[in-house]
Amino acid sequence: IGEFSRRLEAVGGEVHTCDSGELIPLVERILEQLGARSVLLAQGSPPLDASLAAGLEGRGMTCLPASLPIEAARRAECLPKLDAADAGVCAALAGLADTGTVVVGSGPEGALLTSLLPPAAIVILPAGDLHTGLSAWLQNSGSSHLQSHSSLSLVTGPSRTADIEMTLTMGVHGPGRWIVVIVRPAPD
Repeated sequence: IGEFSRRLEAVGGEVHTCDSGELIPLVERILEQLGARSVLLAQGSPPLDASLAAGLEGRGMTCLPASLPIEAARRAECLPKLDAADAGVCAALAGLADTGTVVVGSGPEGALLTSLLPPAAIVILPAGDLHTGLSAWLQNSGSSHLQSHSSLSLVTGPSRTADIEMTLTMGVHGPGRWIVVIVRPAPD
């Protein structure tokens, strides 16, 4: 956790740690601090459940499911709403400590969309899914994820570019705020 946090923070990412029982209140506080009014939520992510959506809606936030319809016309209707979201919340498949990288999978639940579209992304990473590096992850559970997802994104920190006159700009091609919440298992 320490190495992952140092690496991610070195490139402008943010890391929070909590016990599993503290996850929902922590995510709610982070979203309030971001000033989020509209939040994309990946569907079917194990650490995220209906109580997060209920808590956010109770705080006056609008929760949007991040899944998109397959039909082009309905998809075109949904995208403007999703594009207007202030933040996204999804679960990671893994974390790679040697680079501070998070692995996010594609799929109908919308984790990839949620982690790349809004200006701020909150990614939930169970501590048990943290690995020393890419090869360690691939030797463990990673190879099964390669087979079960059409694509995986490896994200290290907020979006950044220096294409324009060599001036570093954050958040141009994805979230300008990249927040990872590492969830420790509940104490026995």
